[in-house]
Amino acid sequence: MTTKSLGKIKILPVNKTVVFYSPIEGDDVMVRTGTIGEGSCFFHALLHSYSKEYTMMDKKDRMKLVLKLRAGLAGKIDQEGWESMGDGNIARIPFQENILDILTNFYTFLDNKTEIRGRSTRRVYKHLVGDNKEKLETYEIISELLPLEDAFEKVILPKAYKYNTQTLLEYKKYIIQESQSYIVKSGILNTIDDKKSKFILSTISEFIGAICKEAYDSAFKNYKKSLENVGTEVDNYTINFISDRFNRDIYFLDGKTRVPYNNCDTLDTLKRRKSIIVIWINNNHYEIVGRLLPGNRIQREFDSDDPLIKKLNMFLLEPHKISKTYPELTQYVPKLSQEESDDDSNYSPRRRSRDLNDDSDDDSENSDD
Repeated sequence: MTTKSLGKIKILPVNKTVVFYSPIEGDDVMVRTGTIGEGSCFFHALLHSYSKEYTMMDKKDRMKLVLKLRAGLAGKIDQEGWESMGDGNIARIPFQENILDILTNFYTFLDNKTEIRGRSTRRVYKHLVGDNKEKLETYEIISELLPLEDAFEKVILPKAYKYNTQTLLEYKKYIIQESQSYIVKSGILNTIDDKKSKFILSTISEFIGAICKEAYDSAFKNYKKSLENVGTEVDNYTINFISDRFNRDIYFLDGKTRVPYNNCDTLDTLKRRKSIIVIWINNNHYEIVGRLLPGNRIQREFDSDDPLIKKLNMFLLEPHKISKTYPELTQYVPKLSQEESDDDSNYSPRRRSRDLNDDSDDDSENSDD
């Protein structure tokens, strides 16, 4: 294998198909095809493999199709499905960030009485206070009893988030619980009568409840918007959702090494269904990968028992077997996997003879049948 054969891969013009070398290819001639960018290149890559109708469309119609597809996918996501993505991280992280953002903006307004920052904070404020000056004074008192940094950031939120919950909105109960506990431990309630104590505790409950609901609704709405937005790139967790919707396993090649990209978040897509291969270029673009067949035909979907898919699957899921089954790939297996292997010898990747020019990678254009 020459150094040039693994030179830097450049993004291709839309529809242009070229041969490229990958250590994983074996006896297959692999090709990649340029896809429309605009933040939806992953969808365009999948559709180029999945839909014959897509390949017959012009660029404008392809973009319309992807817009429709993204909107359709967003419409199929419910809150339960959203919360389950990526072990809950894809929903939990923005939910928790929203809570802190709303609290910060709310407290900032109480401090300086300038314009309220953030739509979510304005909605919470309108719901809780509106034009009622007495309620405003009440929340000013609450902000003194529960300081943003010393109470919420350092104590209340960290403690509440340690609880295991079935749904995100259950955190509301624990944030209320820790907030009320903070107040009780401060001893301030011992200096006022029961009626005022109950009022303060109920106000805190209402305050946290409104913030949590807005934080949740906003996080869910923003996720669906991002999925609909053609300019937004998909994350790993969303890729799993898309894989199930397409009913396809998806394998990723690293554009630098040209071997399978081992990302634990996307390995969940591998369920022994028909498979699609994409290559990740410059950390910001996907192109569809195929196999060049006789007659300049291109195969872009593969059965689970295809030799190429078996090799990709073993590389990702059973790397300790690579040295025995595909010794030419040993040097590409992550170091830890090599150490676990029965045979950790390094082999140079084999070169196979072919009619195509080995030293002119990415310049052999083929018809895109």
